[in-house]
Amino acid sequence: MIGKKLGNRVAARTRDFLKRIDRYNAAHPWVLALACFVLLSVTELAFGEASVFKQIEHRATISRLKHSVRDARKKFEQDSLALQQLNEREELERIARIKYNFEKPGEVTFLIVDTTSHQD
Repeated sequence: MIGKKLGNRVAARTRDFLKRIDRYNAAHPWVLALACFVLLSVTELAFGEASVFKQIEHRATISRLKHSVRDARKKFEQDSLALQQLNEREELERIARIKYNFEKPGEVTFLIVDTTSHQD
């Protein structure tokens, strides 16, 4: 019995509350439209294509890519300098002598072999 009275009170209060909302919406219809607009805007900012989280992720990606480009440019400059040096005849000859043991005609070359290292 007490539960039934409590249920009736809750139902009556709920109906009263909904009637008051209906009267308010009838008097101020723009408030509902504004609330929907604000809700959709906040949802789009939080979870849409241009959300704050995605912008933070994109900025981090841009930063990583800028570092990669900077490193690639440094490597390109170093490689360009090395290639430029290789185009000089003296440098090419020096590298061939060191790496491939080339020698000029009539020149005596001595190879020094390290015998202290043990090969297993």
